[in-house]
Amino acid sequence: MPLISLSSSITQIFSIKNFTFSIFLSFLILNLGTSAISNFTIKYFILKTVVSVLLIGSVFLFLYHSKISPGNFFRLPNIKNILIVLTLIIVYPAVTLLYSGNPGYGGLKILNFFICSVPIVLGAYFLIKIEWDNRFFITALTVTSAIIIVSLAAVLIVKPFEPGIVYEYEPGRWSYVFIGRIISFLTLFLFFVLLKSKGKVVLLIALIVTAGTFLLYLTGLRSAIIGFVLAALVSIIYFGVTRRITNTHYAAILFIIIINALLIYSSDYLNLTTKFKTPERFEQLFSFNNIYYGSDGALIARVQNYNLAWEMFNSSPLIGNGYGSFNGYNNIEWTASQKYPHNIILEILSELGIAGLLFFGYIFFLIFRSIFTIHRSSIINHTSSINNYTSSIVNHPSSILTLLLFSFWLAMFSKDLSSQSFLWMFIVAIGTQENVKSES
Repeated sequence: MPLISLSSSITQIFSIKNFTFSIFLSFLILNLGTSAISNFTIKYFILKTVVSVLLIGSVFLFLYHSKISPGNFFRLPNIKNILIVLTLIIVYPAVTLLYSGNPGYGGLKILNFFICSVPIVLGAYFLIKIEWDNRFFITALTVTSAIIIVSLAAVLIVKPFEPGIVYEYEPGRWSYVFIGRIISFLTLFLFFVLLKSKGKVVLLIALIVTAGTFLLYLTGLRSAIIGFVLAALVSIIYFGVTRRITNTHYAAILFIIIINALLIYSSDYLNLTTKFKTPERFEQLFSFNNIYYGSDGALIARVQNYNLAWEMFNSSPLIGNGYGSFNGYNNIEWTASQKYPHNIILEILSELGIAGLLFFGYIFFLIFRSIFTIHRSSIINHTSSINNYTSSIVNHPSSILTLLLFSFWLAMFSKDLSSQSFLWMFIVAIGTQENVKSES
């Protein structure tokens, strides 16, 4: 049977339960975006706190309308594993503040993780613990698609990106990193949905993926563009070799490629989007000369950040220089604006040392192991209460692992440890076993 029955989906999606679910999902996605804001001033902490409170509030709103006791839900046995991991991620860096060269900034990073990432992890835990059915899946696809379409329309009208200039909030100007990270993750998720779908819905999802990939191109966020292409290519090869996709899927993929090629050609050569500089940004990426990438300040800054982080690691390889110490290290002036290495591994090595790398490495080992454990359990204990397509997308390790690795890829090029909520969201894998069933 088709994944989506359009005739029944309209009536299903307007129920109060689906409406509260859509509110929750929207706030979860918004929280993922705001958590990546690496500005730690008071006004941004207030913004992040408000969004996180709205996210938690939307969870209780859904539980209320679903007649699920919040107490029973949050007392599920496996949430203890998640809370332990979250506590350790807070406590361990906090201990290193005792010898950090900049404990104040390190403290702000810890506060940022607590305000943003902890609610996101709990929200993601809620997302996978409720019992999914076609109605929720339709709602999730609708919310995700609406975000992509509305964002694309707004970007084409406003032309808000100026990647070559350090971002400062102005009316009509958006952060290309903010939009690029969200859209790339959502579009990659929809791409996996496409690969698992059947019938006419494949074309519908292909249209949304096309819009998402074109919007991602317009952001000019090179790490997300390259990561998305690599993830999609690997997935196509894997699903093709294992014969999990059909000629319909190949046709949809070809459609996405051709339409995007035409859109990109139009935007670049017909001046339909004159303020977007994506081609120039990729040209600078390959114009390497010594440590200079053309006139691209972002790339030059990355090289300087990486060199300094490695220098910091060499100065204290075992325990690092303490959380937050990159900011202001040795009174180097440019670290006042480049507050972290923009690379999660180098940040861990420079500030937490080998001990920190082993600590976080073990956490990611637990996540990987849990994903495969969940997959094996879903095969053995599969029930008909969850839609087959939904189950195969959520529980299939190749899709989840690709999203995890894509999030890690993004963490290798931008943001600090506390702002990697796309990555920390996968901590929920450590505490997932059984679904919470809501009363009809």
